Amino acid sequence: MARILFAHPYTRYSKAYSKTPPLGLGYLASVCRNDGHEVTIVDCLVRDIDPEGYKRHIEEFKPDVVGISAMTVFYPESREMAEMAKKLGAVVVMGGPHPSAMPEAVLKETHTDYAVIGEGEYAFRDLMRALYGSGTGATKVPADPTRISEVMGIAYKDKDGTIHVNPRYPLIKNLDDLPFPAWDLMDPRTYPQIPHGTFTRRFPAAPITTTRGCPFDCTFCASKVVWTRKLRRRSPANVVGELELLAKTYGVKEVHFEDDNFTCVTKHAKEVCQLIIDRGLDIAWNLPNGLRIDTLDEDLLRLMKKAGCFMFGLGLESADQGVLDGAKKELDIKKVPDLVKLINKVGIETQAFFIMGLPGETRSTVQKTVDFALKNNFTTAKFHNLIPLPGTDVYERLPDEEKNKVRWEDAHAFGSAKMKTAALSSEELTELAQKAYRRFYFRPKVLLRTLAQVRPSQIPFMVKSFLYILRGGKDRKTA
Repeated sequence: MARILFAHPYTRYSKAYSKTPPLGLGYLASVCRNDGHEVTIVDCLVRDIDPEGYKRHIEEFKPDVVGISAMTVFYPESREMAEMAKKLGAVVVMGGPHPSAMPEAVLKETHTDYAVIGEGEYAFRDLMRALYGSGTGATKVPADPTRISEVMGIAYKDKDGTIHVNPRYPLIKNLDDLPFPAWDLMDPRTYPQIPHGTFTRRFPAAPITTTRGCPFDCTFCASKVVWTRKLRRRSPANVVGELELLAKTYGVKEVHFEDDNFTCVTKHAKEVCQLIIDRGLDIAWNLPNGLRIDTLDEDLLRLMKKAGCFMFGLGLESADQGVLDGAKKELDIKKVPDLVKLINKVGIETQAFFIMGLPGETRSTVQKTVDFALKNNFTTAKFHNLIPLPGTDVYERLPDEEKNKVRWEDAHAFGSAKMKTAALSSEELTELAQKAYRRFYFRPKVLLRTLAQVRPSQIPFMVKSFLYILRGGKDRKTA
């Protein structure tokens, strides 16, 4: 059996990112514990653990394996963490969107022994079985490293340094087969009160997913790199069972559904809402990752409101139809204003998401988007610059010379590894995004409404985060 330390990376840009329990690592931890391994989770981002602190955790736990989560925005730090874990004698496994999109590059560039590609629970489990065996029940098997070539969903280097990429593991057909995440290793009560840079209504708050995959094919989105475009759903009973566990065991009063699109299947969304009501669960909930506004109707909205929904994000991206069509968004922007009025009528708050720098973007299309954000009654808004994430169409369409110029160290919300367009440089797009934030939030009505939502304990984080955005991602000492 193995001792496994799962690590969520630290980052130099901690003010810019969500601080929520890492669900992916939580699922991996539960699956591995069920197989007899000893597991811990080190969330460097939330605990403000620096490289030396991460090193101490490894030295104290003495893991056989260190599993590192690697989104592209955290990849430079993940690379550093892999090197440190390797120097301390651990087998290093890296998973997440970046290794899923670029497994060969990860194995060449880092001290990673194995990369997990795509949906990771069973691929990682089978890798551990090959390396260390399994010690529980009917699944008890001896270790047999010669079976590495048969483990689906991984990439690895053999003893000669040759890289092998095995076939992907089949998607998990029944998500109810997965155990709940290891909540005892990432207690929601110990996490910040502003997990997504927005304000909780109640605390403690915890994330949860009800689906995996999104059937749409937006050119800028890397979700399909891990989950593919096949939509799978947990049963409403399974979802609400986890909600009850969170409420009763950890006192959770607010939930954030992290689905790529919770309302994609109306019937499923309604069943989840109705079961929350029928079970008498007193929870507030939010959909911070956003949903497609064109999946909503008044019946669904009213049921969501009754079940405790107070806010959701809206992935709108642009107010220019040509830009949207070029991004394969499949959204008619003309329908949005009436739907926003309907949402406001029902009494649910909205956070609009816009992306600046999609192909075809000009100053005129940016102006149209900002004017649209100001004209419609969104509660809050975010204006992101487009980052060419590996595995997305916008990245794959870049000429090789442009791909080679991308520095992952700069691939964060305010870095220079952002898309430029024929009409606008990345620096101009960053400046336009900052101006959009100022125009949106410095209106008296919006500013007062935002301040009214803030608890005293949340004020320091809010001020630091907002100043960070307005400075373009620079701390005061470097501004």
